[in-house]
Amino acid sequence: MGASLSNLTDNGVTMGPGLGDIPESCVACVFMYLTPPEICNLARLNRAFRGAASSDPVWENKLPSNYQDLLDLMPPERYQNSSKKDIFALLSRPVPFDDGNKEVWLDRVTGRVCMSISARAMAITGIEDRRYWNWIPTEESRFQVVAYLQQIWWFEVDGVVKFPFPPDIYTLSFRLHLGKFAKRLGRRVSNFEHTHGWDIKPVKLELSTSDGQHASSECCLDETEQDDINGNHKRGCWIDYKVGEFVVSDSEPATEVRFSMKQIDCTHSKGGLCVDSVFIIPSNMELKQTAMTEKASSLGLIPAMDRNNNYGSHQDKKKRLTCDQLDSLERSFQEEIKLDPDRKMKLSRDLGLQPRQIAVWFQNRRARWKAKQLELLYDSLKQEFDLVSREKQKLEDEVMKLKSILREQATRKQVSTGYTEISGEETVESTSIAIRSSNNPLGSLNHHHHHQHHSQIGDQGNYLFNVEEYNNPAASSAIWGHVLPSNYP
Repeated sequence: MGASLSNLTDNGVTMGPGLGDIPESCVACVFMYLTPPEICNLARLNRAFRGAASSDPVWENKLPSNYQDLLDLMPPERYQNSSKKDIFALLSRPVPFDDGNKEVWLDRVTGRVCMSISARAMAITGIEDRRYWNWIPTEESRFQVVAYLQQIWWFEVDGVVKFPFPPDIYTLSFRLHLGKFAKRLGRRVSNFEHTHGWDIKPVKLELSTSDGQHASSECCLDETEQDDINGNHKRGCWIDYKVGEFVVSDSEPATEVRFSMKQIDCTHSKGGLCVDSVFIIPSNMELKQTAMTEKASSLGLIPAMDRNNNYGSHQDKKKRLTCDQLDSLERSFQEEIKLDPDRKMKLSRDLGLQPRQIAVWFQNRRARWKAKQLELLYDSLKQEFDLVSREKQKLEDEVMKLKSILREQATRKQVSTGYTEISGEETVESTSIAIRSSNNPLGSLNHHHHHQHHSQIGDQGNYLFNVEEYNNPAASSAIWGHVLPSNYP
């Protein structure tokens, strides 16, 4: 396509050589000095550029000198028979190691080695005690989980990594978050219930290497001063706290890096902190990207950017509001949350602000007010739900108790009915025996003779007449004469 475009004719006159006429080897030499994204973009021009963009010498130049050490962290079947371009694409994605608690990858722009270490790979004081620490699953972490500190007095986090870093200057930093974050009603919210103690004393960050390098820094993770609109800008967001830098001159032997974060002043407690990971990245990687951007802007390729990566001039940077301006805006918002054009212009004149600033402040304040109302509504509904759940549980418990009482009453009734029937039968039989005994003239004579026999029969509950008495006609006549009435036929 490039060759055909470069050979277009105008009025039958052949034009000069174009991009399609450049040898592929020359294009490959040029690609040596370009970044991988630039190479991929230029590969779409023509066949020669596409061929040069796929050559191994070009991509081997983008790989670190010890890229084989990175490949050894993954199964061989994943990279066997792969081109250098495919290997670069494979290593530009995170490669986990150490049971998945550490990741290493190549920067897509510079091809330099970066590393991330999970909080699970660190030694954290009290991490096993649920009263102090908890593990929170989240999608905001590369490792899908962060360590959340509720409250502790002795705060200490230590870690170590041994890896054959290629020669470079590296920066180590902790990734931390003040407050416990979650999603509620589709919105990300932060809870600062346990956040305290980080503005009293600074946290000490340290690192040391196996070749004797040391670096340290101190910083307060929280601040007492509030920002103009967003409040405390250190809360509710992930912040990378730089520990220091170390230099690697050779990848062999492997460099061991030890790092720590401490706040061991036990005069006050600390809490409400999320510890995600530790990052080790080349020091001037971001500076190099900024320099490339400034060079491109000087050539007029992209708009100019300030030091905060905001497009436009320095006059367009956000102006901080004073306390008096904030108080006036807050009072106006409490009077009416909606901002009409007349009130906006009046506030702009009174406070010396641009109308756009007034509108943006009201928009952000209204959004926070709505979010707060949703949170209050959610809390109210949750309390009502919990109350209904408790009442339901109480009713279920009462129903179970009533069922148990009914079963006990039914069981006692059955036992009482059976006992009454048995007692009635025994009473009737006992009464008959008593009558016969009182009317029997031979009872006293035969009492001693048959005492043992009657005792045994009585013990068995079987009231029968003596066999001899039954077979003796005289005794039988005497007995029946007293028992039966005189007029019995």
